[in-house]
Amino acid sequence: MNVKFPAQHLTVKVGGSNLFGLAPFFDADVEGSEKFDRAFDNRVRMVYGGPFVGRLAYVQLIYELDRR
Repeated sequence: MNVKFPAQHLTVKVGGSNLFGLAPFFDADVEGSEKFDRAFDNRVRMVYGGPFVGRLAYVQLIYELDRR
């Protein structure tokens, strides 16, 4: 999500990936107590051959320098 503040020449970006991890709750093959463990340890592989990635959240501030 981006929010621009034109008077301050500032842009704030907030984003995330894999934040909720609800998939283990709907897996019928997983026992009840293990569902919570998997929900909080929900590492996934984002790309073939890449590392496992857990939750990712970020905040980015961009200050734009204007040449006038």
